[in-house]
Amino acid sequence: MKQKNTLILDDEFIQYCKLNNITNIEKFAKEVFNKGFTYLKYGDKPNIKIEPPEILSKEELIKKWEDAGVLSGLKPIEKEQEEKIENIIKPNTEQIVKKEKDIYDE
Repeated sequence: MKQKNTLILDDEFIQYCKLNNITNIEKFAKEVFNKGFTYLKYGDKPNIKIEPPEILSKEELIKKWEDAGVLSGLKPIEKEQEEKIENIIKPNTEQIVKKEKDIYDE
């Protein structure tokens, strides 16, 4: 037959529960015990080493994509299309309309 273990609660723990309006003292005691035991068993933080990702140059990245078949079936961008894309990404400053000052912007 399996031996049943129980927690013996100190008066200080019971007073803490009363001061903080904890009604289910046994449940709270089990939670505190489990947290403490987990900390004791596994430590403060997991021992995971995170290595920085590999940084590839543009050419290496394109080569990797070609090898994986990501770029297959795509047409290369023509000079005209590239200029249009640049204009969309970097709009002319003349096209930007200045916003009138609002009393809340000051």
